[in-house]
Amino acid sequence: MYAVIRVRGGIGVRREIRDTLSMLGLKRVNWCVLIPEEASYKGMIAKVKDYVTWGPVDVETVSKLIDRDGQDLGDYESPKELAAALVAGDIRVKLKPVRLSPPRGGYEGIKRPYPRGALGLRKDIGKLLERML
Repeated sequence: MYAVIRVRGGIGVRREIRDTLSMLGLKRVNWCVLIPEEASYKGMIAKVKDYVTWGPVDVETVSKLIDRDGQDLGDYESPKELAAALVAGDIRVKLKPVRLSPPRGGYEGIKRPYPRGALGLRKDIGKLLERML
């Protein structure tokens, strides 16, 4: 499972990229969505790579994101149980986007790829999410 965070705004964005961001649920800056690791989603991420940062997440981070916005837990008793099922791939649920605060300390730069900037694939997206929660 990947966490995808929109980093850049929408001024001057081509229509197809704006539509893809909308399909992902990333309509505003600092919104985060959780998506499964599937080919169709990877293609969407490749299209919007200049506007988002993404990376694999663990159960602890997913449970914090679920608990943050009061997501519907369904049949699960705690956010941790739902997060474990999502990360393991046992269930497939479309969660609403999570609104986050700007990261404490700021982004490294929103026009350069990671590690010098904020865009692209991160192995440590949990650290960025901790700064934003």
